[in-house]
Amino acid sequence: VNTLAAFDDPVTPSRRFVMGLHGMGGSAYSVIKKGGTGGAGAGYARGQTQATNTKEAVEDTFAGIYQPLAVTLIHGESDAALGNGTGNPSAYEGYLTEMQNDYETDLNALTGNSDHIPLFYSQQNSSFPHLLAVAQLRAHRTYDDDMYLIGPTYQYPFNADEVHLQRQSYRQLGEQFAKVMDKVLFEAEDWDPLMPKVVARNGASVYVWFHVPEPPLVFDTTNVVQRTDGKYGFQFIQTGGTTTLSSVAITDTDNIVKLTLSGAPDGTTPRIKYAAQVFGSSAEGDPTNAAKAGGNLRDSDSSVSPASDSSGEELYNWGVSFDEQISTDSNSPVVTITAPTKTSGSTITDTTIQVTDDVAIISEDVVVGGSTTAGTSGFSCTQTSNTQVDC
Repeated sequence: VNTLAAFDDPVTPSRRFVMGLHGMGGSAYSVIKKGGTGGAGAGYARGQTQATNTKEAVEDTFAGIYQPLAVTLIHGESDAALGNGTGNPSAYEGYLTEMQNDYETDLNALTGNSDHIPLFYSQQNSSFPHLLAVAQLRAHRTYDDDMYLIGPTYQYPFNADEVHLQRQSYRQLGEQFAKVMDKVLFEAEDWDPLMPKVVARNGASVYVWFHVPEPPLVFDTTNVVQRTDGKYGFQFIQTGGTTTLSSVAITDTDNIVKLTLSGAPDGTTPRIKYAAQVFGSSAEGDPTNAAKAGGNLRDSDSSVSPASDSSGEELYNWGVSFDEQISTDSNSPVVTITAPTKTSGSTITDTTIQVTDDVAIISEDVVVGGSTTAGTSGFSCTQTSNTQVDC
């Protein structure tokens, strides 16, 4: 709350917030949801009671206006351990959708308003992260106006149980929540975490185009140690076959990671995973252990919380866990050459070339063929989008 207020003004903020805490530790969604079991929805009911009491205090004691802005959620370990929504990611998406809708409906009934009240949540990366974390990303993509995934948690120091964060880590996570909420709620910005947009293959090369909040991309092996396989948390997976992942590198562009395979995929359903390793353990949180789930990809957002009690740590946006099928680009790109009209014998200068593709194209793959008889100089290309390169 202090950080959220401080983003307005760290000394004399004009924003005044009240946060209600009514979480229930170690509880699956069936417990914390409206009318939940194993406590008769005590957490949800307690939250509604807090909202009612807060409304009365704000209006009667402070003569203010009570306006619920958002709901925040740190959740998933218990459901992941129980297998709830993991085999079928759409099930957990349904949990999150139901929760957001219930809070919005009931809080608007309390205030008499018809406000949009989004859900902000973190990705859980400590308990079977290869399952539930992927479902949490899918929910963000599917319901991006209602639910905002603020980022992963594998980069934070964990307690010895490798499931729960250390106290200072929760402070940093709270600052990340506040940063994203400020952008969405007060700066009217859209929000996507550091997440893949396109995963496409050309021969033995796989390119992952990312949405990068603050370019450029960075492989950080200081805050999170390099993984045991040396691939920064990336994996190539297929059913059958012998193709393996040889190397991983950030390209010269600001938003693309190139994965080089040992050859073209020779199995079925090839896909790329990141920070979603399968170790079969219910405790995987430890950024200092190279054999635990996680990855090294982040952006370059070096901002810190402006609050007086700030952790002082950079609020980097780390890559979210994902498991994506690889798109095969079977159509040739379209090349459009625009050259000025010259008289015979004159040198043609200032020629522009635009290359577009229906799936993806990367600037480093656009080159002048060695067999050309034309002379060239000053040839350079710019990545305009994941489907267009301008030279």
